[in-house]
Amino acid sequence: MLVGGQSSRLGRDKSLEIINGESLVKRAINRLVPLCKTILLVTAAGIEIKGITETPNQRIITDVYPKRGPLVGLYSGLKKSDTLYNLVVACDMPFLEKKLLKLMIELAPGFDAVIPILDKQTEPLCAVYSRNSMAAIEKMMEEDVYAVHKIPSKIKTRYLNAQEIYAVDPRHYSFININREEDLVKARQLAERLSGDGK
Repeated sequence: MLVGGQSSRLGRDKSLEIINGESLVKRAINRLVPLCKTILLVTAAGIEIKGITETPNQRIITDVYPKRGPLVGLYSGLKKSDTLYNLVVACDMPFLEKKLLKLMIELAPGFDAVIPILDKQTEPLCAVYSRNSMAAIEKMMEEDVYAVHKIPSKIKTRYLNAQEIYAVDPRHYSFININREEDLVKARQLAERLSGDGK
């Protein structure tokens, strides 16, 4: 899980923001636990993930290169992973749908990545990556290319199309993320509404 950005648009550490009684990072962890043997929380150097302790199945690691964005976070997590296939999500996605995550894991064998695509827009930070993708990411970094959305074209990618996404996450809640104050307000309202619906 990618945790430790600078949260420059929000102006504070978004991982600690509370939605429906849980911090964003805790919400993401709780959705990953049933699906992942080990959870790696990738953070930028010098950034502490408050309220999170390391365990044998939950480790905190630091970006291998400072201040280079989510591509380096992704690479850092893959580098430390003990498994071939890895579910990669950002901590600022409060409504990750377990059925979507499970489907991507099931489709991963034979590919370097499984990445959702909606309206021609990829979602590379809610995806599954194989450690086999590391060589392509290393080449990107050597060429000073850090745009995470360019990864799919560099590796053998299985795109999850709109119909497949609709079957497991019809309202596309998984792809809601928190960048600004208004996003946080809307997410809290949605969480309250979903809680009222018993979800």
